[in-house]
Amino acid sequence: MLLRPPNESDEKEALIAHLEFAEEGWDFLLDYESGMSWREYLSILSKNTQSESTQIEFIPSTFLFAVVNGEIVGRVSIRHELNARLYQVGGHIGYGVRPQFRGKGYATQILRYSKEFATKLGLSKVLLTCSDDNLGSTKAIESEGGILVSKIDWRGEKKRRYWILLDELGDQNVITLSEYNENWPKWFNEISEFIKPALNSVNTEIVHIGSTSIPGAIAKPIIDIDVVVSDYSLIGPARQALEGLGYISEGDLGVEEREAFRPLPQLPNHHLYLLHSSSKPYLEHMKFRQTLLGNKELLREYCSLKKSAEFLLRIDRGEYTNRKTSFIQHALYGRSL
Repeated sequence: MLLRPPNESDEKEALIAHLEFAEEGWDFLLDYESGMSWREYLSILSKNTQSESTQIEFIPSTFLFAVVNGEIVGRVSIRHELNARLYQVGGHIGYGVRPQFRGKGYATQILRYSKEFATKLGLSKVLLTCSDDNLGSTKAIESEGGILVSKIDWRGEKKRRYWILLDELGDQNVITLSEYNENWPKWFNEISEFIKPALNSVNTEIVHIGSTSIPGAIAKPIIDIDVVVSDYSLIGPARQALEGLGYISEGDLGVEEREAFRPLPQLPNHHLYLLHSSSKPYLEHMKFRQTLLGNKELLREYCSLKKSAEFLLRIDRGEYTNRKTSFIQHALYGRSL
């Protein structure tokens, strides 16, 4: 098998394949529009490989034909990166095999050669998704090292999400879980004592939150800290005080009513947040902490969940967070995400 870009001599066969897929409700030629000249289509594919574009949510990608004995048996689109939608459904690699060539192992070959291409792009892992009832794709993905991380509902259809590591180490910068460390409260105190003088003129409370604040919990050795104000007018002065220490605001990072700050490297590893005492994130932080402190069985369940999901820290931190969040929401409100 050869994976190669489409060329001018492919037009007739490629359009036939496009009609074959259309009968099944799919596109063989991605980004192709009816009536478009073949030369125009090839130009679009060439532009899609470039990293710069004025298109909204543009993701650079490479579109290739899978050719066996001179025949086009399938195609693959390899996305060079992910956006929010592709992270949910689509992933880095989307492939298809023409109906008459299915059941011959070509999907597995396409995926194998696509992994090699993705490695050359500098990717250390790739995400693939498929329909839950697509046994052929499930088999191909799993035979090439696919790790099932979640099943999701997408527009009424159940989807499987897989990650494939392209090297044995995966994400080498990942911080793994640790058993409870009695130094964690000491690290919190060290950070708190560094911050406190700058906030003397601002009425704030510095609170140790998260799993490192709970004796017996397992956690990533990162201290979570809330800087809490009881008056909204104090958020500005508190932010200025933190910035005066060298902290840089990173905005809410997707969590409303919370402002995150980049940690200072000279202090123990930590996450620092600025919140109002009535904000939903702060109230949930405190309620969940108190719930775990008062319920040893729930704490054991939470630690077990994190331990079972620890492998996701190497391949899909978003899914790791989703599983924790679902547990927390169920513990606080009796419901999951």
